[in-house]
Amino acid sequence: MKKITSIVLILIVLMNQSCDDYVDIEPKGNAIASSLSDVDQLLGNATRLSSNLGNAIPNLVHDNILIPDADILAAGSSRDSDFISNIYQLEPLFYDGVQNDVAWNSHYISIGYANHILEVLDGIDTDDPLKSIYAGEAKVHRAYHYFQLVNIYGVHYGLPQATDAGSGVPIVTVFSDDAVSISRNTVNEVYAFIIQDLEDAIAALPNINGTNNRPSKAAALGVLAEVYLHMGNYEEALRNAEAALAINNTLLDYNIDLISGPGAAILPTQIDNPESILMKDTRVLTAFPAGQFIAFSGYSDELLAISDLDNDLRLLFTEEAPVSGNIILSANYFYELGVTVPKLLLIQAECLARTGDFGAAMNVVNQLRANRFEASFVAANAHILTAANADEAIAHSIDEARREFHVSGKRFFDIKRLNAIENAGISLTRGDVTYAPNSINWAMPISEHVINTSNGQIIQNPRE
Repeated sequence: MKKITSIVLILIVLMNQSCDDYVDIEPKGNAIASSLSDVDQLLGNATRLSSNLGNAIPNLVHDNILIPDADILAAGSSRDSDFISNIYQLEPLFYDGVQNDVAWNSHYISIGYANHILEVLDGIDTDDPLKSIYAGEAKVHRAYHYFQLVNIYGVHYGLPQATDAGSGVPIVTVFSDDAVSISRNTVNEVYAFIIQDLEDAIAALPNINGTNNRPSKAAALGVLAEVYLHMGNYEEALRNAEAALAINNTLLDYNIDLISGPGAAILPTQIDNPESILMKDTRVLTAFPAGQFIAFSGYSDELLAISDLDNDLRLLFTEEAPVSGNIILSANYFYELGVTVPKLLLIQAECLARTGDFGAAMNVVNQLRANRFEASFVAANAHILTAANADEAIAHSIDEARREFHVSGKRFFDIKRLNAIENAGISLTRGDVTYAPNSINWAMPISEHVINTSNGQIIQNPRE
């Protein structure tokens, strides 16, 4: 056990280096992973593989939230937190030349960890089936984080620019090699790599895999369903979502399954949440130094217009700040970013509607709503939504996703895919700046620090 503890500590230190070191890290010391037992311990490191610290951009660039000017100024009161106001206000650059890019770092650190596990496995000569299972787990984690990166920093799949050189992010498959290229691949190349990793994992993994912080076949199918949704391949998205739901379709009833917390009701912790198929969580939207947190200051008018503030129990996860009256995230609410039953149900609903069965789509939407609204409201069938055609069912599915994931940042990805794949025409305005639908500005600016330390290999996203 001492050896394993040393391995984990070494990797934690290595993975917290600056972003230019993410392919230039070499484990030092005597405690280097060399057995399947070692790899099992590394894969069990939920802190490194299951905590997503890079969600600041998706959480701040969408139309579910509103931060008043006074709060923006407060958020920008120090250099270390300037990036929050910069992101929200859609500044041309979010970070200065010495600040680390939180999203870039977090995702590439996890990718580097997965790459290390795969390299260790390559060096183990064994016929033990655990070897392929562990490789599958690492590939699911790697695919998930590449999917986050390419949708934050790349133009969206399906746009003409997605085939342009450098339109995506660097595909790095080695843990430590000074000679490896870190030039940006195309968006299409990154998507193809993600799909290959997930298909490999699906073939190797068991349906369930102990706990939800260890990827399973259901988890790989769920990630793949979301990938295909973002490609506009609704048949494959539906097939994979339904295959994952055939393994786990458990829903919590928010009337009886929530836990009482200080000031608000909360979900069970992710590791204990039966809705969670692949745990990728964080407890706050954006972190300030010294333990200070800001989530968001209020619901946007657009979200309020489609929400039932009296009966929708999902709003229990937010509360009014005692002084300002602004809406903030409950301090005890850990929201899920990975693969969940609700996410898969809403993928299923949207894809059913898009492939011709809008009646079945509405049944799925209403199944979710029956578990999310106040009991007497549901008993009166007041939660039920109806659709006269596929377009109405699609709209209900998308709106339900806005309500279900209103504080998670999922809306950022959805705006990009709906504009690129479905010409939805969704723009976003902050002050005098507007991101027009399918503007190249939807590919977020990369930190100057990342660019400056890449030896000219990483090129900045153009701005309009």
